Amino acid sequence: MPNDQSIKVSLGWEIYRQAAVLVKMQPLNVFAVKRLLQDYLQLALERPSLLHSSILRVADGLSKEAGFDLPAFLKIWGLENFQPDDFTPYLNKESGKKFGSLAERVILHAVKQAVLRDNKAFVAEVLPLLEKIIRASSDPIWLIFYKAKALMVLEQFEEAYKYTLDVAKQKMGDYWIWELLGDIKDFQQSEQAVFFYGKALSLSASEQYLAKLRLKLAKVFIRERNFAAAKAELQQIEAFANESGQSVSQDCQQLMQQPWYQETLALQSNQDFYTKSAEIAEQQLYSALPSYYGVVADSFALKDKPNKKKYRLLIKVPNKSDPIEAFVSERKIKEQKLNLGDAVIVKGEAATGGKFNVLMLGATQADKAADLVKLFEEQCHVSEAGLGFTTSNIFIDAVLVRRHDVRTDSIVSGKAIRSYDKKKARWGWKAMSIKVMQT
Repeated sequence: MPNDQSIKVSLGWEIYRQAAVLVKMQPLNVFAVKRLLQDYLQLALERPSLLHSSILRVADGLSKEAGFDLPAFLKIWGLENFQPDDFTPYLNKESGKKFGSLAERVILHAVKQAVLRDNKAFVAEVLPLLEKIIRASSDPIWLIFYKAKALMVLEQFEEAYKYTLDVAKQKMGDYWIWELLGDIKDFQQSEQAVFFYGKALSLSASEQYLAKLRLKLAKVFIRERNFAAAKAELQQIEAFANESGQSVSQDCQQLMQQPWYQETLALQSNQDFYTKSAEIAEQQLYSALPSYYGVVADSFALKDKPNKKKYRLLIKVPNKSDPIEAFVSERKIKEQKLNLGDAVIVKGEAATGGKFNVLMLGATQADKAADLVKLFEEQCHVSEAGLGFTTSNIFIDAVLVRRHDVRTDSIVSGKAIRSYDKKKARWGWKAMSIKVMQT
């Protein structure tokens, strides 16, 4: 090989140009590209450098090929040789779309390959860099997914479970996060696995993504000797495969050929199990969170969806004299059969911007929300603007005043709730419902 450094650099760039062309050709000649990458590495050029990062971009183009070991290449390339620019997301000026950085793409592909091949040594070495990339990423979901998988490869199941729980709180509606929790518990041979799989199947997802999940659940059912439920899952897999013109996996076929399959009458549906599982899985998820008490304050229609309502909750937080606000969907209110003014118990966490993210909601005893809602019976004064104020300064809006023909000196009873006065920048009380006792 030439010794002159400038000649070696020129040769390195020529190798890159040839490899960059070959890696885009179809059919892809994996052997030819691998040979060029090997030739480059033998030059032992200065690193990190733009050329070194450009070569890595070519190597990443082979990441989906069975004959290429990206983790092994990265070990030689050197995980310490990423440049600062390699962590910068790519912005397409024409479309305005932002894409993950070179480091993000390469490490994601390498960790995915290492997980599939149970490469413990690489996984252990790359974890600190993976965490750095997750913190910098604007869309880290798949990085997070494979970090949890990587922790499982290292048999750090409890750490993987805790890590995935934190993500699940933000991605409650995504089936894959519950499937991942089920995988972790299944590796631990925990009875909880079946409920996480059931929760995953309770969520809306295209059937084309669910075959592997249904197969996992069927295997757990078989271990539990719940053959009727297992057969229902396998029949779902087979039915979709037939409808879509796909073949059933060999793993699934082997289960369907076992004696129990022919001897068992399948359940018509496992939907009831999914519903039950969802509740149990969510309880597992939020069991460690503290409980707070609050009240259903009011509701309002969404501007872009006038037929849908949001409900505002007032929640008591320890060591704070004033309540905080949280918002939940109409579906959650209806599921718990709640009404305005009802006391509630919630589990959740503080979110950015002073908001509170409600994760679980249920009814509770009225006295638990005594600081937020109360009954009253007091004399009222009505202003010239038609607004009512009781002796203790409970505000009665003009609509209630007119509806109940409230007048000055009327004795009014009703239910009042804590309310924030934006003009006076302080919390007070506002009537939710009233009845005129004496005029």
